[in-house]
Amino acid sequence: MTKLPRAALPIFSALALAALSLSAFGDYSTYTVDLNKVHPTQMQVGMAAVRIVSQNTYVDSAIGDDAELADFKSQPSGDKKNPLPPRKSLSELSPAQRTRLHDKLAAYLAQNPPEPVRAVRGPDGSIYITDGHHRTTALEVLTLEGAPPLVDSKKAQIRVTIGDSGNYQGRPDDFIDFVSRTGFFTRDVRERFQHKELTASQLVGLLPKTMADMVHSDLPLRSTVGKVFFDLGIKGDPFDDYLEFFIGEQIDCESGSTQGHEFDEATLERTRRAIFGNPDVLAYLRTKESPEPKKAIAEAQIAKAISKYNIIEAERASKGVPDPAPLTCTATKPASEMVEETVNLLRAKKPGPSLNTVEQDNTQKQEHSEPTNETAAEGPGADPKTSFVKPE
Repeated sequence: MTKLPRAALPIFSALALAALSLSAFGDYSTYTVDLNKVHPTQMQVGMAAVRIVSQNTYVDSAIGDDAELADFKSQPSGDKKNPLPPRKSLSELSPAQRTRLHDKLAAYLAQNPPEPVRAVRGPDGSIYITDGHHRTTALEVLTLEGAPPLVDSKKAQIRVTIGDSGNYQGRPDDFIDFVSRTGFFTRDVRERFQHKELTASQLVGLLPKTMADMVHSDLPLRSTVGKVFFDLGIKGDPFDDYLEFFIGEQIDCESGSTQGHEFDEATLERTRRAIFGNPDVLAYLRTKESPEPKKAIAEAQIAKAISKYNIIEAERASKGVPDPAPLTCTATKPASEMVEETVNLLRAKKPGPSLNTVEQDNTQKQEHSEPTNETAAEGPGADPKTSFVKPE
C-alpha cells in the first residue's frame, strides 16, 4: 500500500463530491474536481511563491508567442529557472487584452489540466487536498484576478489522486483523529493543542475552509525559505512534509521576511545565513530527513547547498557587498492572542490580491505522471465509481 503523506483536514461541510474523472492505478484513483469544492489541509501558504506559480505555470504558458500579450509574460533573463518579471502587471490589461488572456487561459487549461495533487475524501465525501497547496492556490488566484476574473471560478478544475486508505466517508472520529495526529498547524495552534487548550475537533476547525481562504493565509517567510532552498538545491521529497514551514519557525526573527519583500536580496541573505551559516539550524534540518534510502539523498542535497552557500558568501566578500542589517528578535504574542488573530484573518472578507503585487521569481513545479480518463460523477453523494457523465 502506498503511504499517504501527512495531511490536515478542515471540519465537515455539506458540499457534494464533484468528481469529473476517474482512473485507477495501483493503490490510487484519480479524479477531476471543481476547484471551488476543494478544501485545503494546512493553515498557510507563501503567497509570493503562489503568485510566481500563477505567472510562470499558467499565465506565461497561456500567452505563449502572442505578441499582443507579450508585455504580460515573464521576460527572459538568461536563466530559464529565474525569468524576469513581466513589463506590465495584469492590472494594466485593457478590456480587450483581459478577454484575450481569459480565452487563452481557458484553452490552455482545457488542453493542459493541472498535474494531480494527493487528497483524501472526508466523512461527507468532500475532497481535501493533502499536498500541492501552492500550485492549487495559484489557480485559485486567477479566479480572483481582476474584474472579470481571468479564470471562471465555476469552471476551474484540478485533478486529485486518492489512495485506498484515504477514504473517511462515514468515519468522522477517524477523520478527526487523523487530522490531529498528522496535520500541519501554525506553531501557536500546535502548542495550544499540546497543552489541551484545544480539542482535536477545535484544532481541525481552525483550518481554512476553501482555497480562496488560503489567499488570505499568507506566511511571507514560507516564500523566502522556499526560494533559498530552490536556489541552493534543497528539494522536498527526501525530507519531512512542510519542511519550509518548520525551518521558517526556527529563523523567523533572523530572516525578517515581510509581504512584498520576500525576495529582497537582504531578506534572502539573512535567511541563507540563518540556515546554512548556523550549525544549530543545520542540525535541525537534518532531523527532518526521511529514513533511508532517501536520507542519503537529503544529505547529498545539504552538502551541495552548503557548498553553494559558501560560494555565494565568498563572492559577496570579494565584491565588498555589505552585510544586511541584523534584526532584533522581539517577544512573541501570547498563543491565545495569535490564535484569535488567525481565526479573524480566515474569516475576514478581503478582495483577492493582484498577481503582480510582488517581485516575480520562479518556483519549481512539482511533477506527477498518473493517467486519467475524462468521466464524471454528479449529484450529492454520487459514487464516482458508478455514476459518470461526459464533462461539458
